[in-house]
Formats: sequence, structure tokens, C-alpha cells
Amino acid sequence: MEHAEVVEQPEDNQPENPVEYERAELFREVEQEVGYENRSRERKIQAKCHVVNWVARNKRMHAPFLCMATYNFIPLAAATIALYAISWFLSRQGKYLSVPTHRKIWNGLLLVSFVGLIVFSFLNVLSYDQGINVLPAFINVTFWHVEFGIVCVFISAFHVLWHISYFQQYLPKKKEQPAAQPLAQETPPA
Repeated sequence: MEHAEVVEQPEDNQPENPVEYERAELFREVEQEVGYENRSRERKIQAKCHVVNWVARNKRMHAPFLCMATYNFIPLAAATIALYAISWFLSRQGKYLSVPTHRKIWNGLLLVSFVGLIVFSFLNVLSYDQGINVLPAFINVTFWHVEFGIVCVFISAFHVLWHISYFQQYLPKKKEQPAAQPLAQETPPA
């Protein structure tokens, strides 16, 4: 009869990895302190992630490995493209929106998204590297950094497309080859 291999179990069912243990403890504490009965599964996960991220920042642990937030890439991309298409169509008709106004609106939105991206980048650096938390714990700085970044990328793409002719002047131009001339017939030497 073969003997089964004995595997030592950690005490109190604690995972061997201390980070995993701490994350599990945080989740249990959050579930006990906050009523989750009426929340959807996604909202429960988001609330837990906010707490884990906040604790991780305060303990100088790298939070993205502890708990990843879900981002709204498809809805933000679709909304940005749809709004741009509507304003582009209205500006091409010329009745409701002029082309310069259309461009001013989107340049303003590009500025707002870029400033939001920069502000949340700076707050992220302060939080993770320096341990300085300017915002309350329930505001996930990384989440908002990514959300502003998604919008900024799409508006930047529209902006580049407006100025594509400007950027093309910096590309090397193809040299035009002279047209082939017919070969002259050689006359035999006399």
C-alpha cells in the first residue's frame, strides 16, 4: 500500500504568500463592515478593490497586482467616436455647426482629457511612490487616469487626422525618376 504524501497546511488556512493572506483578510473585513446584500457582483468587486488599493498605497505595496479595476474602454471609445461623428456631420452641413467651431470644441475636449490625464498621473505618482494620498480612499486614482487616457487617445487620433497633411511634409519624398528616353539607334561604323 502506497503512502500518501503529507503536505503541511498553513495554520488557520492562511495562504503561504503573505500578500495573498493580507488581501484575503482585507476582503473579509470589508464584507463584514459594509453591507453587500443589495450590490451587484461587479459593484462588490469594485468596492473591495478600492479598499485594497487604498491599504496597499498606505503600506507601500504595489496595488495593481493586488486588485485590478475594470475599465470602460468600449463605452468610452464608442461614445467618443459617436459624438465626433455627429459633430463632424453637423459641421459638414454648415447649418448648425461651423467647421472652426467643431474644431474648437474638440480641441477643448482634447485639452480637458489631457489635463485630467496629467493630474491623475501626478496623483498616482504621489500616492504610490511618496505615500501621499491627496484624495479620499474611495477615489481610485489609477482608474480615473486610465479613463481620461482612453478619451485622450481617441481625441488625439482625430486631431492627428486633421493635421495629416502637415505631418506628411516631414516624411521623405519619393524622388521622381526621369522618363525613360528611347535608345538611339547605333549606326554601324563605315
